[in-house]
Amino acid sequence: MHLFPNSRVFISFGSLQIAWYAVLILTGALCAYLLCQRTMKKWSYAPEVLDDYVVPMLFIGILGARLWYVIFEGRKKFMRMRRKKNLGERLAACEGYILDLGYVHGGYDENGNALIEKNILDTKTVFGNDNPVYLEIGCGKGQFAAELAKRSPEINLLAVEVNRNVIVQAAEKAKKAELSNLRFMLIGAEKLEYFLAPGSIERIYLNHSCPFPKKRQAKHRLTHESFLEMYKRLLKDGGEIRQKTDNMHFFEFSLCEFSKSGYLLEKVSLDLHSSDVEDNIITEYEKRFSDLGQPIYYLEARKK
Repeated sequence: MHLFPNSRVFISFGSLQIAWYAVLILTGALCAYLLCQRTMKKWSYAPEVLDDYVVPMLFIGILGARLWYVIFEGRKKFMRMRRKKNLGERLAACEGYILDLGYVHGGYDENGNALIEKNILDTKTVFGNDNPVYLEIGCGKGQFAAELAKRSPEINLLAVEVNRNVIVQAAEKAKKAELSNLRFMLIGAEKLEYFLAPGSIERIYLNHSCPFPKKRQAKHRLTHESFLEMYKRLLKDGGEIRQKTDNMHFFEFSLCEFSKSGYLLEKVSLDLHSSDVEDNIITEYEKRFSDLGQPIYYLEARKK
């Protein structure tokens, strides 16, 4: 059992989580019920009468809240749907920033998984120089990647994202800023070795990766042992991984996996924003959680 594992969850029992909003709704309903009981006594009504109305009133309240959400959030969803309709045009406009990886389908394995033939990128050709190559896995809308590329023109950055609707926003940022040292790869992390040469990466960033909280999902976490072994093959000797997350359980899991995989943990912080790390790039997502008092967990691990 863990109290307050993150800013959204009140308490967790293994894979079972009770969110803050559920606690607040139930607390509000209980307070309203007790207040009504007291008021009815003052007005000389039988308090038991209220019991007949509690369940339907609670149901109507939840339904009303849901309708409010649908009505006022509907416009935002409609706008997102409109953006999806011209997704193809937006992706085409970002040609050159989102790399054409030249997928070659190689059939299926015995488990029904699609096989892809290797098509190793020549990073010197991609960027036009021999600068060190950094890799961000799960770049989202590209705020971190764009800022890092601006601050560090002496490095080349490959940013990986699996969601088309998200990566196009990241690529548009890079194009608008004319960042020649930033390129994007539209693939899942498990396919990196099909396109990146062994020992070609200087540093890997894992920023607020999905924690996949259920135990059966552990193999999908980007710090699972299977991923860490792949990163070892991609990293140069002495290369490093930098991870930050707002999820305590995911961070604890990551520390165990890094140790188990033989990495050297050089820096560990339980509150990044209060630490001596100087070159941190604070994203909008990270700032939102930090402003709520949620600590950001951080580590640096080096390949031995």
